[in-house]
Amino acid sequence: MYKLITMKKNSSIYYPLILLVLLMLGNGIVSAQDVFQALPVNASYAETNALKKIFKTQTIVQLDAQAVYQFIKKSGNKSSFVINAGNNYHWNISLEQHDLRSPDYLLQSTTNKGLITLPKEEISTYAGFLKDGPNNYVRMNIEAKKISANIIDHGVAYYLEPLKKFVPSAAPDKYIIYKRGDSRPVEGVCRQVASAEQQVNQKLSSIATPAAADCRIIEIATESDWENFAQGVTASDILANLNFVEPLYQNYFGASIVVKYQHQWAISSDPYTATDLCGGSPERLSEFKSYWQANFTSVKRDVNILYSGVDFTGGTIGCAYVGVFSGSTSDACYAVAQWITSYPDEKREVLVAHEMGHIFGCVHDETGCSSTDGPIMCPNINAVCYTQCTPYWSTLSFSSIISSFTSSNGSARLRLREFFQSVNTAFSLGLPYSASGNNLFVASGNIVTNGFFGPGLIAFTGTDNVTLQPGFSASVASGLGNFTAQIGPCNQSSQLTTAVPMQVPAKAITATPIAENIKSVNTAIKVYPNPFSSIANIEISLPKTAHISLSVYDPSGRLIDKPVNNKPMLAGTNNIPYTNKQLSANYYLFVIEIDGVRFTEKVIKLP
Repeated sequence: MYKLITMKKNSSIYYPLILLVLLMLGNGIVSAQDVFQALPVNASYAETNALKKIFKTQTIVQLDAQAVYQFIKKSGNKSSFVINAGNNYHWNISLEQHDLRSPDYLLQSTTNKGLITLPKEEISTYAGFLKDGPNNYVRMNIEAKKISANIIDHGVAYYLEPLKKFVPSAAPDKYIIYKRGDSRPVEGVCRQVASAEQQVNQKLSSIATPAAADCRIIEIATESDWENFAQGVTASDILANLNFVEPLYQNYFGASIVVKYQHQWAISSDPYTATDLCGGSPERLSEFKSYWQANFTSVKRDVNILYSGVDFTGGTIGCAYVGVFSGSTSDACYAVAQWITSYPDEKREVLVAHEMGHIFGCVHDETGCSSTDGPIMCPNINAVCYTQCTPYWSTLSFSSIISSFTSSNGSARLRLREFFQSVNTAFSLGLPYSASGNNLFVASGNIVTNGFFGPGLIAFTGTDNVTLQPGFSASVASGLGNFTAQIGPCNQSSQLTTAVPMQVPAKAITATPIAENIKSVNTAIKVYPNPFSSIANIEISLPKTAHISLSVYDPSGRLIDKPVNNKPMLAGTNNIPYTNKQLSANYYLFVIEIDGVRFTEKVIKLP
C-alpha cells in the first residue's frame, strides 16, 4: 500500500442581476420568461487588492441570491432561466434538483453533549445543461443567502462565486465570474513513495462518453475536523464541492457520487493531532483512517474524505492512499484535503478529484505538467489555460481509473449493488441458504424442507432494501415452518434495533395472485437497446388483447413519467417507443402493467 503526498501551496465589471418577468398579454394568455441580467459594478480599492492575489482577471457582478433561490424553489424539481451579461455571458440554463445524498443519508456532529444527529437540510445541489451549446453542463449550489455555479460552455469552464468568500467586508450581493485559467496557479511538489513510468498524456478533446454500460456509484463519507468546522465550513459546503467534482467522474467514467454519511467535530478535542499530513509520525491521514475504521464500521461507504482546516507542515494540502480501491474490498480508501478558505472553487474541485484519483490508482502525471494546460493528476494545481479549458484526465490516468473500476474488487464496490435471486428449490438435507446485498430482489418460489441437518432455512438480507418481486412465494415442502420479515434501523454492530417482526405460517403462503396471473398470461417483454441514449423500445408479445400501462420510476422510487395509461393492445407483438429528452443519465425502473399484472425492467439511460 502506497501513500502519496499530493500538493504544496505557495507562501471589470457588470451590472446588477435583475430578475425580469416579461409578460406578454394577448388573447387572455399570460406567458413569462425569467431572465437575470448581469450589469457592471465597480470594485473597491480593498476588493481590488485582495482579488489580485488570487485572480489574474475576473468580472464582478451584483446578484440577488435570495431572488434566485426563491425562483428555483418556486419552480420545483426543474427550472429554466437565462443569465444574460450581454456579449460576455449568455447562459440559457435548464436545471433540476440533484441531491447527492442517499435516501439513508445521515449527518452527525460531535459536540460537548456527545454525538448528535442533525436534521437533513433541504436540497441545495443542482445539475443541468445549457440549451444552446454542445459539450456543456451546469452544476449549481443554491442556498437562501448564497449561490455558486460551475458552467461548461463550449469547452470552457466558468465559475460563479460570492465575492465575500475572498473579501469578508464585501457586500453579500457581490459575486465574481471567472473562467479556468483566470485564477493564479498554486505551485507545489509531491514526494511520491513509488511511481510508475509515464508516457506523454493525450488530452481528451471533449467530455468522453461514459465507459460504463451499467450504473457505477461511488459511495462517499466525509469528515470535518475541528479546525475546518471552526472556520465556518459546513456540510452543505462539502456537498457543494462534491457536486462540482462529480462530473469529472460521471462524464468520463459513468460513475456518480452518492454521499452516505457526513460527520463534523464541533469541539476542539477531536482525535486528530498530527500537523504532518503525510510522511510524518504521527500523520493526519493515518489518524483519520485508524479512527474511522474503529468507530464508523456501521457506515457503508467506498471512499472516506477528511476536509481539514489545518495548515499542515511543509505546506502539504492533500494526501491519499494510492490504488487501494481495486486492491481489496476492505475499508482502506482514505484521503485528506485541506480546506483553504481563499481557494476558488476551481482549485478545490481539482484538489478533491485529484485525491480521489489516487485512491483509484492514479499516480502523478510527471510529463506535460509544465505546460499551460496540465491534467488533473499534475503534482500542482496549474490553472493557466489556453486550449484545454476544463479539468481533464490524461490518457494514463483515464486508463488507471478504468482499470480500477473494472477490476473484480472495483466492480464489487461500484456495481454489485443489486442482487437478483431466482428459484430456490427444496433443500433435501435441511442445509441453510442465505443471500445478501445492498438492494436485494427476490423472485419465484422459495421452498424449504426438514432434513438430516435439521429444519431448512432460506434467508435474504438487504443492507438497503429487500424487494419481493411479482411471483414471490414461500412454502414448506415437508414439516412446519414460518415466513419471517424484519424491518428496522441498525445499530453500530449492524443489528436490527427496533425491528418490526411479521410472521406468517409458511403453509398459508402460496403463490401470489400476481404469480398465478404471470404464469397464465405467458407474456414476453423486451426492452432494447438497454442501455439507451435517445429511444428505448418496449416490445410486448401478447397472447390476447389486453390493456397496457407504462410507468417510469427513478432509483428512489419516485414516479417521473407515465407515457402509456391503460391503452388497449391487440394479441401479437406490440412496440412502444419511449423518448424523454428530460431524462438524465441514470438507471430507471420501467413498470409495464398488463391487465393488472405488473412487470418491472431495469433500464439504463446514457447521456
